[in-house]
Amino acid sequence: MTLTVHERYAIAMKHAKKFVSTLASRPILQGVFHAPDGSLAMTDSHRLLRVENAHDRAEPIVLNAKTNAPIDGVYPDISRVIPTNFRAEYTLSGNVDEELAKWITAHEVAVKIGDKKQPVAVFSLTSAGLSLEAANSGGKYRFDPNVAATGCLDEFTVHYNAKYVLDALLAIRDFKPRSVSVKFAGNVSPFVFETDNGVLALILPIRTV
Repeated sequence: MTLTVHERYAIAMKHAKKFVSTLASRPILQGVFHAPDGSLAMTDSHRLLRVENAHDRAEPIVLNAKTNAPIDGVYPDISRVIPTNFRAEYTLSGNVDEELAKWITAHEVAVKIGDKKQPVAVFSLTSAGLSLEAANSGGKYRFDPNVAATGCLDEFTVHYNAKYVLDALLAIRDFKPRSVSVKFAGNVSPFVFETDNGVLALILPIRTV
């Protein structure tokens, strides 16, 4: 099913409030950037969602995610934070809808058992695949998704906020992709989820000592 531009816009704006900043000190990040190429971008500087082919405005504008009012200022160049080289890449295998549902359920669990302010989960990456782990004082939860490794230069772990990934997965699901890849640039570099239909979600890892 191919979504129309207006449908893609509606889906993106539905999820925008989760991705934009709430800080009054950076009002430009409270908005959704409408780029001249028809894409939308929204970020709070910890995570980012970019949706291609989502509007038909000819001129760039930033609209408040809650009120749709224009916001003055220069939106940051998001291309500077999106990695172009990756150390590990995986593609969801099998039925994409079913696999996304499993990923969403796994991250709902990780959020539930994690710290309320920052529910930390860990991706362990190998050439054979990846796994997710989350833990609290009561025990450990592990999820081994069905993925195909399309490239893995070495093995490493990535600590991240499970709520950020959950929000990204929920947004991606609504765009009804036929394929989804997850790509890692390093243990402290941003990682991305990317679909075949022009949706990209970026998450900054949590740095650990």
